[in-house]
Amino acid sequence: MKKRELEAWELEECIALKRAVDAFNEGKPRKDRVSQTQLADALGINQGSVSAYLNGVNALNAKVASIIAGMIGIPVEQFSPRLANEISSMAAAVQPPAGSRRYQDDLYESAPAEQRADVDDIAEKLLKLSPEQARKLKQAMDLLIPDDGSAKD
Repeated sequence: MKKRELEAWELEECIALKRAVDAFNEGKPRKDRVSQTQLADALGINQGSVSAYLNGVNALNAKVASIIAGMIGIPVEQFSPRLANEISSMAAAVQPPAGSRRYQDDLYESAPAEQRADVDDIAEKLLKLSPEQARKLKQAMDLLIPDDGSAKD
């Protein structure tokens, strides 16, 4: 079965992302550039698949767009307002209703010092996370283990 050709707007998104990656790499020494292999590793795909996205063989999706945009430090909206809206909608859908529960930082601060120390130790030493990454881990743990103690699948 022959693969479908991309719509013009899909191709434009791919081209815009490729230009953004090229602009990110322009003038940088090789060691500081982001390669298709690095992008592939971050996406969990092979280099050929990254090439297919950047060259307009495969249409971009939210996962590919967000990971590549994050690696080159630009907002998804810069090359795909459509995918930026899709990502925003997905993020809004997973947010708990306002006032339905306390924020993770409140839970963390109210936890006994020994438990906070354990979480900090895991985040900072065992996983070698930066303070920002550790904060995100703490937030993710709160989402997985809500106030009532029931774990989410």
